[in-house]
Amino acid sequence: MGFVMLGSTFGLRVANAQGIPLPKVPDAIQAPSNEEVVLVAHASGSQIYTCQPGAEGKFSWILKAPDAELKDRNGNVIGSHFAGPSWKLKDGSEVTGKAAAHADSEDPNSIPWLLVTVIGGAGDGLLMNVRSIQRINTHGGKPPTEGCDDSHGSAEAKSVYTADYYFYAPKREENQAPAANPSAQSVIYKNARYGFTFSLPKSWQGYSVVLDRWEDANNSGPHGDQVIQRGPLVILQNPRSSSAHPLQDLAIMVFTHAQWDALQKGGFVVSAAPIGPGEIGRNRKYVFAEPPRNLNPDAPGYEEALKIMQSNPLHAF
Repeated sequence: MGFVMLGSTFGLRVANAQGIPLPKVPDAIQAPSNEEVVLVAHASGSQIYTCQPGAEGKFSWILKAPDAELKDRNGNVIGSHFAGPSWKLKDGSEVTGKAAAHADSEDPNSIPWLLVTVIGGAGDGLLMNVRSIQRINTHGGKPPTEGCDDSHGSAEAKSVYTADYYFYAPKREENQAPAANPSAQSVIYKNARYGFTFSLPKSWQGYSVVLDRWEDANNSGPHGDQVIQRGPLVILQNPRSSSAHPLQDLAIMVFTHAQWDALQKGGFVVSAAPIGPGEIGRNRKYVFAEPPRNLNPDAPGYEEALKIMQSNPLHAF
């Protein structure tokens, strides 16, 4: 068994000091002003059409469903897009929407850009609060220009396409880094969803937040790796960190009380390390813990991160 942090395959930046930049889109498909981008995914796949008769008996290609993979900015598959239209992530969260507005694509040979209103959803994950979706930067996907007549009724055709999907949720305090306050001695990150605050030094003003997942991989299953437990992982990134010069992050694992009790009893493990996660706080629903081997003494920024963790920064509510 091993501790699996999905940062390389599923870590999705959901907030930073300025938020995920809004895309430049026509006014017709602008998202509501009280919503913010929480996820951007690139889709590649097909638009599936069927040959059907219209009201006057004339046959034409009618959209049946999309069939596409959703990928993060690193090209990792994070979910799928299918009939509904629906979008589902690997964390189990799913939304279904209805087109509310459209605008011509910048590529005249491609399907239009869309604003979609979410009408249903399921699962406790990154999409659970999504209310609007934009489809932009489309390439391809238009129906065939021929091959549909009464001799080809019910025939199907697939049209390859790519697009970017922007997912919007209501603006929330937990998804915003606080504004600078010269008189404040610390910067407070508040997570209203799980119920905790985390105190950071003023030097961390402009930090970023990444929502990830921890997993327990059970390698003894009859079919190989089998995930038996999973939960949220909140990562606070040093604002001075960059891809060229990464600095030590701060990570908080979130467990339900049942998960934590099972972990303490040896029901599962989340690390090959000889020690498990260390509790740093709890409320009525969740236990918050520092991952084993969370801090790397060889990593730049280690001493600063260690000082933060030693100051009892987390307060549950």
